[in-house]
Amino acid sequence: MRIIIMERSIQAVCEEFSRGNFPAVYPYLSETIEWNFVGAKPIVGKAVAIDALNKLIGEMNGAGLNNTNVIVSETAIVIEGFCDYEDDKNEPAKLYYCDVYTISGDVIEKISSYGVESKE
Repeated sequence: MRIIIMERSIQAVCEEFSRGNFPAVYPYLSETIEWNFVGAKPIVGKAVAIDALNKLIGEMNGAGLNNTNVIVSETAIVIEGFCDYEDDKNEPAKLYYCDVYTISGDVIEKISSYGVESKE
């Protein structure tokens, strides 16, 4: 019996990142990855990014991330969505996000993340 393991498509990998499943993405990050969460200092380098993402996992406990739109080109993937979570006062809150991925083959070279709190 021969078992064939299929690699994930880079689009599926980016969708996992935008849903907050960061560990699934680690093998696909460039060694020189640059992650810009707009308004914050850029995170540069795979090891530094993984460390920051591991910390973020703990802060996201209970958050529900939902991708609502995916746009794909040869060198970029854009994913929009929203995140339902509880704020500091344990009140329901919502954040709308957009992640823009710069792709080289099956590797993520750059991520620009935008987030806007809902005023609803």
